[in-house]
Amino acid sequence: MSCFEFHSKKINLKTNKAKSGIMVVFKRKNPKYPTGKLLGIPYIKSYKYLGTHLNYTIRISDHLDEIERKHKFIKRSLMPLLMKRHHRLNMNLFRILVVPSFRMVGGIYSQLTDSDQRKVDTLNRRLFRDFMLWPTSTPNQTVHDIIG
Repeated sequence: MSCFEFHSKKINLKTNKAKSGIMVVFKRKNPKYPTGKLLGIPYIKSYKYLGTHLNYTIRISDHLDEIERKHKFIKRSLMPLLMKRHHRLNMNLFRILVVPSFRMVGGIYSQLTDSDQRKVDTLNRRLFRDFMLWPTSTPNQTVHDIIG
């Protein structure tokens, strides 16, 4: 860190320690996560970077939870409009308001484990069905053909 501060001062950049954090990344399942601060900067367990929520194990679960929370808020806000059942409008609203959250995963999708990739795909289909007000019994192939 002192190297970072040295070079920052060299080019007249100041570190805002109140808005900064250090996230240590682990590959183990149950790591001993550091606590406290390093040079006045706290350790953090999760971080939002370019709209993608990451945690210290680099699992996608935090981001998927955030997508689901955002979907519920959008659906609740638009429910009177969605209830009119204009399928093309509902589909366009889903693509405009919800799909961008999934696109944030696109950059790391190929690096995810198979189970995480299945979680992303399953959540995408489930939220689309829910947004379109379709029954959960709608075949996966039908949903896949529509959303691509």
